[in-house]
Amino acid sequence: MDKIELNTHIKAPIDRCFDLARSIDFHKISGEPLKEESVAGCTTGLIGHNQHVLIQSHLWGIRFSTELRIAKFNPPFFFSYEIVGNTFQSIVHDYYFYDISEETVMINHFYYKPRWGLLGEAINFLFLHNYLTKNITRRNELLREYAETGKWKDILPSPKPAVSIVY
Repeated sequence: MDKIELNTHIKAPIDRCFDLARSIDFHKISGEPLKEESVAGCTTGLIGHNQHVLIQSHLWGIRFSTELRIAKFNPPFFFSYEIVGNTFQSIVHDYYFYDISEETVMINHFYYKPRWGLLGEAINFLFLHNYLTKNITRRNELLREYAETGKWKDILPSPKPAVSIVY
């Protein structure tokens, strides 16, 4: 199994970063280059533990369907999704969030194993690993942009104001 590990420093609260990373609506925006569309399951809002979404995408003129399921969930510090029924033998994507000195550090561990034996290994070596790394990096940079600017307000529900009790 191959692994991609990326660290992204974001000047925004941990809750906002965590929610953007699991937002189906943000995923649609970040998946625009692949024409990704959520077609079944949790198709909008924030995906949570044991929920799934079926995503259709287009790459090189080929249509792919991917089912993503949240397997582990510990807000706002960690979640993990698994991909079921894909051109890969397996995919697990772990997201870790750390609140460190007025910023959030988001760490991605992306584990994958291509199908097709030696042919899949050759494709991975020649092209796939770099393609996946660039795609995850692009999504992380977009997440940072949304989290650090007011763009997140178009996607995430407004935080609930603190309740004041007057005696």
